[in-house]
Amino acid sequence: MSRLAPLASASIVWVSLLASAMAEDAARQPVAKAPIHSTVRLDPVSISPDSPNREVIVEITLQPGYKTYWRTPGDSGVPPTFDWSKSDNLGSVTVKWPAPKWFFDGSGYAIGYGGRTRFPVSVVAQDKDKPLLLKLNLDYAVCKEICIPAKAEASLRLPAATEAVSLPLVEPFKGNIPRRVGLGEAVDGIAIAAVEGPVDALVVRVRVPQEAAEATDSRLFVEGPEGWLFGKPEREVLEGGELRFNVPLSDKPKHISATKIPLLMTFAAAGRSIEVVSDLDVGAIAR
Repeated sequence: MSRLAPLASASIVWVSLLASAMAEDAARQPVAKAPIHSTVRLDPVSISPDSPNREVIVEITLQPGYKTYWRTPGDSGVPPTFDWSKSDNLGSVTVKWPAPKWFFDGSGYAIGYGGRTRFPVSVVAQDKDKPLLLKLNLDYAVCKEICIPAKAEASLRLPAATEAVSLPLVEPFKGNIPRRVGLGEAVDGIAIAAVEGPVDALVVRVRVPQEAAEATDSRLFVEGPEGWLFGKPEREVLEGGELRFNVPLSDKPKHISATKIPLLMTFAAAGRSIEVVSDLDVGAIAR
C-alpha cells in the first residue's frame, strides 16, 4: 500500500495560472513545472454564444513512473478533489473522469492515471451576461514508491455570452470518457451484458467484438455506496466475444440494512468505455 508522506511545507506545490480580464490572451499560459514531478493547467475549450454553458479542461501531467488516482482509488491512495468554491458567477460544474487503469503498488492494486490526463469540465454561469471567473483549488497525490500530497491553484476568466471571444481555445477532449448506457445496451460493440450476484460473489459479463476479446487493456471497475469496496476483478475470456469478470468484495459496512445496493460499473478496452448502473442483491451477508 502506498504511504502518504507528511504534509510538510516542502511537499506542498502551489502552481498558479491567472487569466484576468486584463490578460485574457494569457489564458493558455502553461503552469510552471512543479517540484514534485507534475504540472497542472486549466484551459478553455468552448464558449457558446448567448448561452451560460462553457467547457474547460483540467490537465495533470506526471513525470514518467508517477501516478495519481481516480475518484475511487482502489486498495490505497487519495482521489483528486476539485474545489471550485471560490469561483465568481459559477452556477454549476461537472468534472468528467476518463477511464482509468489498474496499478500494482507492491501490496495491492490502485486505480488511477499516469502520464498526461485531461479532465473535461462542463460549467454553467449563473448569469450568462456576466463574465465567469473560475478558481480551482486542486488537491491530488503524486505517487511512486511513496505518495506526496500536491496542491494546485488555477484561475481562468471566461467572457460573458455577449462578449467577443478572444481567448485561444484548445481542442475538445477526444479521450476515453465512459458513456452511460443501460444494462445490455451496446456502444461501439461493447456492452455490460449481465450482473450476477450476490454482492460477495459478484460476476459481471461483458460482450465485446471478437477482435477485442483478447485485448490486454480490457478492464472493469466496480463502485458501490459508501463503505463498499470492490477489488481488481479476475478476467476470463469466453467464446463468442464474451468476457467474465469475477469481482472480489474487499470491504463492506459493519451494519447492513439494505437488501439491494446500486453498483456503478465502468468497462474500458481498446480506447472505448462505457458505464452502467445496476442494483444487486446484498444476499446473506446482510443478515
